[in-house]
Amino acid sequence: MANIVHSKNILIEFTRTTNIPGWLKELCYRTIDEGYLSKKSLKEVCDIFISDGEAVMQEPQGIGTEQLILSKLIHTAGVNALVENSEILFCPEGITLLCGSNGSGKSGYFRILNHIGGGFIEEPLYPNINEQNPKAMEVSLEYTVNGSGIQSYDCSCDEQEREIEPFSRITLFDSLYANEYIRECSHNTYHLRANGYFDLYYLRQNLRRLRDRVGSICKDKVPTLKVHELAKLNMDVIYEEYVKALAIEFKEELKKLINRSLHVEILSVNFEKNRPSFTVRLDKPYHVNEILSEGERKCVSLALLFAEIKLREDVNPIVLDDPVNSLDNEIIQRFVNRLLELPNQIIVFTHNYWFANMLMEAKNVNVYSINSDIAQRTSSKKHLFAYKVYSHRNEKGLIVEYGQENSSFHLSIVKRCLERMPFVNADALIAADHLRHAIENLIDEKIFLNLTPCKYRGFRDNAIKWNEFSNFANVTQEMIDVLKNSYSRLSGGATHIGIAGIENPLDFDELEEIYNSLVQL
Repeated sequence: MANIVHSKNILIEFTRTTNIPGWLKELCYRTIDEGYLSKKSLKEVCDIFISDGEAVMQEPQGIGTEQLILSKLIHTAGVNALVENSEILFCPEGITLLCGSNGSGKSGYFRILNHIGGGFIEEPLYPNINEQNPKAMEVSLEYTVNGSGIQSYDCSCDEQEREIEPFSRITLFDSLYANEYIRECSHNTYHLRANGYFDLYYLRQNLRRLRDRVGSICKDKVPTLKVHELAKLNMDVIYEEYVKALAIEFKEELKKLINRSLHVEILSVNFEKNRPSFTVRLDKPYHVNEILSEGERKCVSLALLFAEIKLREDVNPIVLDDPVNSLDNEIIQRFVNRLLELPNQIIVFTHNYWFANMLMEAKNVNVYSINSDIAQRTSSKKHLFAYKVYSHRNEKGLIVEYGQENSSFHLSIVKRCLERMPFVNADALIAADHLRHAIENLIDEKIFLNLTPCKYRGFRDNAIKWNEFSNFANVTQEMIDVLKNSYSRLSGGATHIGIAGIENPLDFDELEEIYNSLVQL
């Protein structure tokens, strides 16, 4: 593999060997750390510029010297229809798997990470459109850098808070990224955008923003020529080396995913808006869309993703949303194998349960309980946390540990509904539905001791046969009566929309009574 010099290191060397003023050195340092500067950072650099002061930041250490580990994502309120006060505990230096159906809220959590990490594809965050007066977006992210103590970042999720250091180190990938990786440019050519290597581009943008901010006093004092020359050198030389190395790695990664030739190759480097883009095309004069299937194009995108990560020697988190769409089971298995080879912390959102099971059942994977002691995870196998993501009515992003959709889970949702004030009809419907599910789970747990292959759901031939439960030695008549009477009440017209619910509604006190009786079981 070619020895590629990262532009961060080039920029650091530029500040060391060139006689530049303190403000420009400071601008370089902050560009390395933040990329496109926040308003606060830009103001501080402007103050140094106007006062002819010296740099105050410590020199960055360059690329590959710091490792970000995400610890916990906490959604307090306000993002899409995600349930309030939800949290995801991430597996440190391992894989976190979140599996759920379409519309369950998975992508809402991905968009939060994409926003905070400043993903190249800006996916907007919206408030809960189901509420007349949506709450403000409140999100926090806990993390460590180089094994330091846990830090917390509170984000209001407005547009000014994208791409915040150190979260800009996160690599993000979903269908939009896949399309951007191979977007059509000409008859048989696709352009690919690199994840990173844009520091000199950001520096030029930041110089332009500084000039606009300080006005006329800046015209004679901003040495943009040398910076532009440096940027051109980076584009002409570094990216030429980079694209050659990328082409080699791309072919290797593509072979690992799909064991045949797609006649696709990286040809050259092009520039759009001063950003490098890598040209990928067929070796035949045909339109790529006419030759490659959707699944094959996805393989090309994933191969490029893995090639870039390897080339950058990037050990920071990778976040993927539904990465195996359009892929067959054989390729999915190869993707799983490649994913498990990466040293990065990996967070995967998916609706593909086949892929989820492949990942959890892999030989070199240990699936750990979320609440297990991290210090006790001594296995050399890949560590994995697994969640299921659910939606109910207008609530999305309900999270439970994989395999733990039990009575306690449903009762916890009921408890949350009962704690809401004011308590409205929608809360009553949600609470009633989860109380029904809790009873069905309690039948499995308390009567059948989780030995039944499927749950009772009260439908036709699968109707709950209450009279037969008295034959079980571990069951009391009191338990049967509590379950039966509660289930009958919850299954009546009170939980339905229409006249029956109006005439005989389930109120707060009755729901609370049922909840307390089930908790005691």
